[in-house]
Amino acid sequence: DCTFSKMYALETLLVDYNHVVRIDKMWFRETKKLLFASFTYNNINFIHEVAFIELDELFQLRLSGNRLTKIDIRNIDAENLDIDNNSIRSLYVNKQVKKVLRLDAQSNMISKLRCDHNPKLVGLILTNNSLTDLNCISKMRRLELLYLGQNKIRTIDRSIFANLINLVTLSLENNEIDFLEQGIFEQQLGLR
Repeated sequence: DCTFSKMYALETLLVDYNHVVRIDKMWFRETKKLLFASFTYNNINFIHEVAFIELDELFQLRLSGNRLTKIDIRNIDAENLDIDNNSIRSLYVNKQVKKVLRLDAQSNMISKLRCDHNPKLVGLILTNNSLTDLNCISKMRRLELLYLGQNKIRTIDRSIFANLINLVTLSLENNEIDFLEQGIFEQQLGLR
């Protein structure tokens, strides 16, 4: 199925509030100029792992409010990726993620966050999930914006924030934190 293939001039695609259930492999073949694609509030439960691989100009991809339980973000070349309000249980941000700078994964069921060293990610929104362990956050050294509110975080090791010197915005509200070690944010001189 080549639904949107060879639409050479297509820059904006809005397919919000429909009944789409899957995004297949060949949908965007040779659709090189797409900048903004939005599939919010459909019934999408499957995205082929290379469905968005050829979209070199893609700035924002919105997949909010669907039925996704997993997503492979390695082959999504959007600077801004919205996967909020789905049913994703684990998220893997690895070093093969090419272009994603801001990732919004709030209001899922994420309890497991795994990551490699990812120098490109500057914004991460994980509000309203089930996170307890933040160890891999320390590998995301370029983070400027980090939202972790409404999770199940009890403790925060001092080493988590040691390398996050670019952090400007941090949200930890509505967790189960009972103690913050003195000096835990001393490296965040730009924190507002």
